Amino acid sequence: MTETAYLSLLGDRVRAWRSEQGMTRKSLAAASGVSERYLAQLEAGEGNISVLLLRKVARAMGVPVETLVREEAPREKPVALLGLRGAGKSTLGTRLAEALGVPEGTVRSRLHHAMRGLRAALDADARPARREGSQ
Repeated sequence: MTETAYLSLLGDRVRAWRSEQGMTRKSLAAASGVSERYLAQLEAGEGNISVLLLRKVARAMGVPVETLVREEAPREKPVALLGLRGAGKSTLGTRLAEALGVPEGTVRSRLHHAMRGLRAALDADARPARREGSQ
């Protein structure tokens, strides 16, 4: 990744976070102690921000500096909603299918398969262990 692309990515992350939080640049500037003009340059990918100023911005955002400076997208840990009543499996399954561009039935069948495997593993764990020599 070029330096220009990296600075652009950094700026995109700050702007996206601010947008998601409904925070104005002015309020982030006030919270971080970094000028509004400097934040505008940062978000445009034009500001080569110092580590200390970036730390101030990250703290004001409530995120670790690492979140802003990493080059790769974070790998999110999977969340299992298998078998939980009212956990939103249908809603999430539909959204997941849309996001992945796969048929909803494929997602549902994979979820059902995973649930059967999980149930079998839990049942096996719940069985009393056999003692050596007893049958």
